[in-house]
Amino acid sequence: METRTFGRRTVDLEPVARAVGIRDVGTMPATAATDPSTGDMSMAQVLDLMPVLTLSIAAVLAAVFALENRLAFDLGAGSQISQESLMAFGAVGRDLVVGARDWWRLFTAPLLHGDLGHLGGNLFALLIVGVRLEGLIGRGWLAAIFVFSALTGEIGSLLGNPAHVVTVGASGAILGVVAALFVTSLARRADPETERSLRRTSLFFGVPALAPLAFGAAGAVDYFAHLGGAIGGIGLGLVMLATWRPGAVKPAGGE
Repeated sequence: METRTFGRRTVDLEPVARAVGIRDVGTMPATAATDPSTGDMSMAQVLDLMPVLTLSIAAVLAAVFALENRLAFDLGAGSQISQESLMAFGAVGRDLVVGARDWWRLFTAPLLHGDLGHLGGNLFALLIVGVRLEGLIGRGWLAAIFVFSALTGEIGSLLGNPAHVVTVGASGAILGVVAALFVTSLARRADPETERSLRRTSLFFGVPALAPLAFGAAGAVDYFAHLGGAIGGIGLGLVMLATWRPGAVKPAGGE
């Protein structure tokens, strides 16, 4: 089967432009355009179109989980890691963070996952949403939203859960990315069809992750972390939109 690759004279950038929310190939940044003399794309230009940051975050989360499995005191079915192990690795809980003043846990807990299903669900959402958002706003803003939402997600978890509850996971950070995608879809930076597609994607992940809060948010899922992350993503997303100059392909600092 014949495949097309970047670097050929016949490469069509329209699908790439549509995927990342650009109305017209002519509005793409210089680093993403083909060489006018040859029609070819350099490796740097190819990398500029790839979701390098999203893939890197996913790889880090997977690598950390593999390390958890190697070092865990106990492993159950589906690579389920014991609570004692998670606490040792850096899980959060009000007793641990506020009571014991282990503030460093706010930065380690978003990297940890309790079992393979937990990791897989988060990676699925991250890859679907992160790829779309990275192409729209750039790696700088995506990194800022992910880190900030991870922090606000952990704060939401500490405020909403009982003091003894211990939690881990990147879902707060990922919900921040989902919320920022929704905010971006309202910015009139892409064609109407793409904007609707962005909203559908964000609602597909956001509604199930937040709706249970209306019914008490019982169970093993940390919905308060989801809420905190979503608030962080909306807040930083609005700041991003305020810096997005009219006519610019991406907001300032997004390259």
